[in-house]
Amino acid sequence: MAIDVQSGKPDTCAAASPGTAPDAGAPARPRAAARYRRSVPLYLQIAQTLADQITQGLQPPGLPLPSEHQLTSLFGVSRVTVRAALAELSRRGMIERRHGAGSFVRASSIRREMGALIDFRTEAARHGRVASTRLLTLTRRAPAIGERIRFGLPAPPQIWEALRLKLLNGVPAMLQRTVLPETALGADAAEALRSGSLYAYLGQRGLRPATAEDVVEAVALEAAAAAHLKLPPGSPVFRFLRLGRLADGKAIELTESLIRSDSYKLVFNPRLGGQA
Repeated sequence: MAIDVQSGKPDTCAAASPGTAPDAGAPARPRAAARYRRSVPLYLQIAQTLADQITQGLQPPGLPLPSEHQLTSLFGVSRVTVRAALAELSRRGMIERRHGAGSFVRASSIRREMGALIDFRTEAARHGRVASTRLLTLTRRAPAIGERIRFGLPAPPQIWEALRLKLLNGVPAMLQRTVLPETALGADAAEALRSGSLYAYLGQRGLRPATAEDVVEAVALEAAAAAHLKLPPGSPVFRFLRLGRLADGKAIELTESLIRSDSYKLVFNPRLGGQA
């Protein structure tokens, strides 16, 4: 049986060459010229077909994909093309390739409950994922005008800016830029930001945010951020802009998070007020 790359369904139109009878024991091969779009690389079309099956639940998490040999027969392509498609799915964080065992579907997206103020590691653990963080840069500088306004008066004379890459099971999931007043971080800040939770660290210093305002929008990734998240430039991601405040209302955190849309799903629980 062959697969229609565009629909992801069995290709019932695939046929033997003219003048020959189909081999009753062999899988039918798709007619590549009729089924594949020349404007998109073949391996990307196959990768997208498999990705669609995963997101639709047709390939459950934890179970193996068909073998390379099976996929070669199903799609009617070379093993080189199949391997490139699987590499693309691995790069997207959708499958895990195990030496000698095959390719397995990774766990589904994390459901982020909007309105909950929890840290990345706790959120990942609740979904059975292993969280890790790479501290890319940590710099101290004077705040820009917009940052002075958001922190309020009197604005901090110096601020810390931390750029961190958040990973789930070793796969990049979030690129986060956080700005904090100079007094929020101590001499051990760099090590704490590499190995632990920012909110836990701030909590130890009595500076954990009590409330936060999140503004969410969909944006296209620029090249530099795309390289960190292992996505093509222009890929759609969630952009979170957070303003965290202490219990007394003073701003303590400004954070911009670029979140892969294949790693997270946003869940809203609205309460109906008045008449609909």
